[in-house]
Amino acid sequence: MAKKAVIFVVVGVVVLLLGIGGGVMVGLKFFGSDKPKEKLLPPGPTVSVGNFTINLADPEPHLIQLGVTLEMEDPDSAALLSDSGWISRVKNEIILTVKDRRYDELKSSEGAQILAQDLRGRLNSLLPRTKKGDKVPVRQVLFDQFMLQ
Repeated sequence: MAKKAVIFVVVGVVVLLLGIGGGVMVGLKFFGSDKPKEKLLPPGPTVSVGNFTINLADPEPHLIQLGVTLEMEDPDSAALLSDSGWISRVKNEIILTVKDRRYDELKSSEGAQILAQDLRGRLNSLLPRTKKGDKVPVRQVLFDQFMLQ
C-alpha cells in the first residue's frame, strides 16, 4: 500500500513538472519574442510640404485641412525637394491622392495612417531613389495638422 502511494506521488510530480514545462514552452512560443528587436532609426531630415485644404470625394461637401511634412531617408533626398519643380510635383500628388478619399475613410486614426502610407508609396514612386543604398527617399509622411469638416 505504501509502495503504491509512493508511485502515485512520483507519477503526480512527473506529470506536474511536464505540465509546467509544456506551459512554459507554449508561453514562450506565443508570447515570447524570438525575433531580434528592430533597430530604431533616429529621425531623418524633414521637409515641410505645406498646408492643404482639399475637397473630398463625397456627395455632400466635406473638406480636409492638413499640414504635411515628409521625413526623408537622407539629406540628399531632402535637398532634392528644395527644387521648386519637385515640390510642385509632390504637392500635386498629395492633392490628387487626398481628393479621391471619402470622409468616412478618414475619420478614424486608422484611416489617417492608411492615407499616410498611400501618400508615402505614391511619392516614393514619383521621386528618384537615394544615391546611397538605392533606398526610397520618403521614410514617413507626417501630418502636422489633420482636420475634417
